[in-house]
Amino acid sequence: MSRKQEGDMELFQVWIAPIALGAIIGYFTNYLAIKMLFRPKRAWYLGKHRVPFTPGIIPKNKDRLARAVGQAVGEKLLTRSDIKEQLLHGAVRRAFVDTAVNELQGAQMSLHALAQDAIGETSYQTVKTALVDYICDRVKDGFSKLDLEQLLCNGSRTLLQKGNFLSLFLNENTMQTFAPPIAQAMRDYVDQNGETLLKPVIMQEVEQIGAQSTKDLTSHFHLSEAFVHDMLDHIYEHVVREKADTVLENFDISLLVEQRILQMDTDQIEELVMSVMERELKAVISLGALLGALIGALNILINRL
Repeated sequence: MSRKQEGDMELFQVWIAPIALGAIIGYFTNYLAIKMLFRPKRAWYLGKHRVPFTPGIIPKNKDRLARAVGQAVGEKLLTRSDIKEQLLHGAVRRAFVDTAVNELQGAQMSLHALAQDAIGETSYQTVKTALVDYICDRVKDGFSKLDLEQLLCNGSRTLLQKGNFLSLFLNENTMQTFAPPIAQAMRDYVDQNGETLLKPVIMQEVEQIGAQSTKDLTSHFHLSEAFVHDMLDHIYEHVVREKADTVLENFDISLLVEQRILQMDTDQIEELVMSVMERELKAVISLGALLGALIGALNILINRL
């Protein structure tokens, strides 16, 4: 072997080989460590003894991982206030209102049919009955607040001024006397028979409105698209502000995330992690090779001192 070959061999054995070996060891150490996060998927046994580090870290601690991620998402990343804020100011609000406006302005279906699709026939009938009862109560309440005595006196005064046949029997004093008992009789009659008289009429009107398409209704009442948009936007905001907290109390984000992770198998979790951190994990493996090479070089320098 020539002197040059001996020098090359010494260079390889003293410098190149230790550095290369350190890089290889560092590379495969980190590569194996990352793989052992997910593998093996099940515990290995030698007889009755479980092989150390089996199963992998993530399969072994899947329950704890799911619970920790669920708590982090539900308590830190996606809180109820965040969801409420997004519903009020995000694209969800605009999309909901715009879609509702387009449906109302362009729908050929009747209001009854739309409500039936949205909440079902039983709920629609319940809402309709409640609406009729509410209108009936409001009419009766409004009637009870009328000054019937004054209305009767004003009406009789108009008749007297016209000088018709009734003016022969009525005068101002007569109406002042009879107005209170007549007014009270009217109130008693409405109290006793108001619902029986009013509900069929109101129900008929409500059903006629329900039979019309929303497009015809908005046109009939001269409701512009801007007005409908503002009205629905106001209703949406009111419902979210008043009811969102109650709804979200029954929506456990942490538990939902935890259950979803528990439903995933190890391959799905690995795919999820790699899709997010593949570049970073490859960098960790490469860093292992670099550190191994540096340690190999440092070892050479220490041995030659």
